[in-house]
Amino acid sequence: MKRTFVFTDDKSNKFWTIEVEGTKVTVIYGKAGTASQVQTKQFADEHNYSIIDKTGKVVGKIDNCISATPFENGISTVQVPAKEYGETAKYGIIDKTGKPLSGFRYENVYAFIEGVAWVTCPDDFEKYAFIDIHGTEFWVKDNNLAEKQANAEKKYKAHKTPVPPAGTVLDDNTFPKYTELIANKTAEKYYQLTKHISYPFMDFASTEAETNEYDDEYQEIRIFKGDLHVSGIQSAMKRDWNLFSLIVDGNLIVDGDIDWAEGNNGSFIYVTGNVTAQNVILEGNPQVVILGNLEAENGIMGYYGDDGGQLYVDGETKAPIVVEMYYFIMNFGKPKEGTYIDCDNEEEAAQMLLPKFYKDESFDSRAIANALRNGENILRK
Repeated sequence: MKRTFVFTDDKSNKFWTIEVEGTKVTVIYGKAGTASQVQTKQFADEHNYSIIDKTGKVVGKIDNCISATPFENGISTVQVPAKEYGETAKYGIIDKTGKPLSGFRYENVYAFIEGVAWVTCPDDFEKYAFIDIHGTEFWVKDNNLAEKQANAEKKYKAHKTPVPPAGTVLDDNTFPKYTELIANKTAEKYYQLTKHISYPFMDFASTEAETNEYDDEYQEIRIFKGDLHVSGIQSAMKRDWNLFSLIVDGNLIVDGDIDWAEGNNGSFIYVTGNVTAQNVILEGNPQVVILGNLEAENGIMGYYGDDGGQLYVDGETKAPIVVEMYYFIMNFGKPKEGTYIDCDNEEEAAQMLLPKFYKDESFDSRAIANALRNGENILRK
């Protein structure tokens, strides 16, 4: 990290530069056009931060520190390793000498506005407090907090996402436009995703619903509140994992195909209502949960799921053909309607499929999937 500051007026033209490389801090300062002063300090542990003035003089220390924000109004928010202050302790604030003004006990300390910050307490992700710039913690006990929280919940549940225009296909480009970002803890609070989603999305999904920019370190959970009607849902396996997971709080109506591929173990589709589509084709390791009924006009298929691909339908499942390839897991809450091909029973499945889909004692999964997409028959007469 490198930052440069310049001061210019009628009498002077000065500059000051600080550069941090791992545990080494270099300060360069002086007047423009003259020899610069350079000071370099090497610190033993990159988890120990020092507070320096503009000449590079150390005026305070922060031990066992993972990160620190720039000082504002005389305070900085710092993060310390959990093991130093208890398993869930993370954030606190310090003054310009490094003196802690609050215990390092918060999951998050948000930006100070007019001298007050909103903090998340470690006891429970739904428990919050305010702190002032002196670290004093106070609870919001006035103004009918319980009533405000109840009203906020009613507002959330009543909110509906704007309906996308006819012909919309949800893909990497259109997900941010026609769905809304939801924080992982909020998604878990309202939908209890961990009851059905086995991969650790809480670790990989964005913790804050405050930006639509994709961060390579995090995957966004997108939500549509209400009945979603689109022409298709597509996610090609172009990267280690998909940019988005999707929650539909309502019914999902797809005129074409749900075609979802996941190269790693890291995305899901979660629908609270019913799902209808031409085809539902799942490749690799997506996790698809449907709490209502699933009806596919042409077929349902899951393949290449050796690292966790699964389809779970709590209600009824109707499709002319359901193909469950090796390793992909399908669970149905009620008996399914249609021809069911389980490729774990290789001999029986080979007798049901057209010969071109089973050669050299191996199923051609992609050829079967493409045939379903094209509306072609895959069964022997």
